[in-house]
Amino acid sequence: MRSRRPLGLLCLPALLMTLVIAKQAAAVTQLRAPSTAAYLVGKTASRPLATPSTFATLGRPIGIAATPTRLLVTQAQRSTVKSIDSAGNVSLFATLPTTDKSIEPYIAVSSGLGGFPLGNVYVVVRQKIFQISPNGSNPKLFKKISGLSGGNNGITFDTVGTFGFNMLITDRRGPVWTVTSSKVATQIVDVMDQIEGPAVAPLTFGNYGGQLLVASEFAGQVFAISPTDFSISTVGSWESAEGVDMIPTTVCEFDASGGAYFVAMEDENRVVMFPALDFTGLEGQALAPGEITTSIGVSDGLSDFTTFSGPIGTPDLEGSDFFPCSGR
Repeated sequence: MRSRRPLGLLCLPALLMTLVIAKQAAAVTQLRAPSTAAYLVGKTASRPLATPSTFATLGRPIGIAATPTRLLVTQAQRSTVKSIDSAGNVSLFATLPTTDKSIEPYIAVSSGLGGFPLGNVYVVVRQKIFQISPNGSNPKLFKKISGLSGGNNGITFDTVGTFGFNMLITDRRGPVWTVTSSKVATQIVDVMDQIEGPAVAPLTFGNYGGQLLVASEFAGQVFAISPTDFSISTVGSWESAEGVDMIPTTVCEFDASGGAYFVAMEDENRVVMFPALDFTGLEGQALAPGEITTSIGVSDGLSDFTTFSGPIGTPDLEGSDFFPCSGR
């Protein structure tokens, strides 16, 4: 917001002018959007806040997908996928066969449903979806969707069955696509808002069981998309919501790492982790990490998001995932 000085003040003595301008500046400061701390005041639940810590360090991490043996991470403007073991050691997993680069390349691992091979890894780079074998070999183009935007496109798999066990792709501009294992892509809806970080909710998730949840950091909301008529409703609000993660019914830690939930902190060049204990009593609920606030909200699908974790660090916060207890 800009303040404008009344024309009559131009002839005041310099000292008086300084006082008036200082008063206006203070007023402008009060009218600005609330800080993260102020925003969280009305969002705080009665339970203790979560306890994140650093798991691994690497340059500008973006997408995160956990497998039973490793954490897979993509990085901004790179065509490689990195592997992190339970001790936090980083190594090369695969190099994608492309010269294209994306600011936010996202990644997902197949659960073996809908005809997608178990453990296959899929990475979205601009309009292209690449497929990698579970051991990191044979990276190749899986599908190109010409209608997708040039970056920041989300990816997930339907493990519930309400969307046919298909791959789901979100275009940051609002369109949502399903992709079958036979590579048939179909746009099913347009949210008409910025979206990313999709996840299909379990059937037990409050008022939105079986629906596709997507986050809008611009709107500061999480939307739900019906699998039957593709109608759109609002689950709740969370400032700068970057994505949605469903808390598993059983939360497991990655071997001796002490981490069950992993979050990419791009500008801090690190991946943080949360222990399984932080999720006690929250199983089946939805998390919404905030890209700019770096705080995380939680909702049961019946009420709005409340604070799961206060700010983790310096923005931007990017992708996140839970470690699978077995398989996907």
